[in-house]
Amino acid sequence: MNHTVKLVLNKNYFTEMFSQSMRYANKWRKIERVIGPFFLVLGIFLFVITDGKMASPFVLVLIGLYEILSPLIKKPWWIGRQMKSNIANSEVTINFTETGIETSTPYSQSSIEWTGVERILETKKGVLIWPQKGIHIYIPKSDARKDVIQFITTKNV
Repeated sequence: MNHTVKLVLNKNYFTEMFSQSMRYANKWRKIERVIGPFFLVLGIFLFVITDGKMASPFVLVLIGLYEILSPLIKKPWWIGRQMKSNIANSEVTINFTETGIETSTPYSQSSIEWTGVERILETKKGVLIWPQKGIHIYIPKSDARKDVIQFITTKNV
């Protein structure tokens, strides 16, 4: 049985993909939230202890500030980079078959067998598919019927 999903890779798609990917795909997300405040507090602590005579507390404070502010910078930067690529605003056709996933874009065609899929995760807004090689594929629920989503999740190996 074949299930076809057509996606337009526009700003809304990339925004949703980034949000869902960061929420569910980023293994370091919990640690990233702690790293910034940790470096900031450590830098301030060392500044107080050394009476500001060393440069390392300033460096740690700057690293802490960068880590705290980087989530605000990463999303617009990543989305902007995707929107400047050749694939932006083009239609992608993804065909899910019993044997695998076939992808067709204006620039390329590819296929992967289900045995080449490492992990499938259903999120609140879509499905993330991780091939063994390459970047993950995101299918929004708004663009796929329920039977397509069910078919994909049953292929979870």
